Amino acid sequence: MTIISESYERLIALIKEQFPNRLELTNPYVIDDNEDLIVKSGFGVTLLPATNLNRVTACLITLEREVEVIFTNQIFGTNRDMIQRQEVERFLMDEQLKLIKAINADGQLNDLLAKSDFSGDNGIEFVFTDRNNYLSLVSAFRFEYHQSAK
Repeated sequence: MTIISESYERLIALIKEQFPNRLELTNPYVIDDNEDLIVKSGFGVTLLPATNLNRVTACLITLEREVEVIFTNQIFGTNRDMIQRQEVERFLMDEQLKLIKAINADGQLNDLLAKSDFSGDNGIEFVFTDRNNYLSLVSAFRFEYHQSAK
């Protein structure tokens, strides 16, 4: 197994440990494709483009990959229910901070990665579907890997 796949598996395990009440999205790339039960309080990890850092470091391949962690929470009530929406927004922001701290503090993940950085998010998004309404927050990270070229 490569460092890249090990760190991916460790990230999933870390999220499951830190957020045991969240269910893993079966398709984190298209949130609407997931069952309502999962989207109600879900998480997913998407792998985005990698960049070759072109560093010469003792026969190592140096890559940086963008990784997104998605949290979803269903909203109950009408679109005029501001109090309930604001509670879910605060909850998502608190969960994001907990995630950032957990990634920074996880010894197993940090032993695999040369570097990990929280790079930002696109804000909380409201998604309205014919089945349900939910808020999602996508947190972007940059993971740097050093993998043997052999």
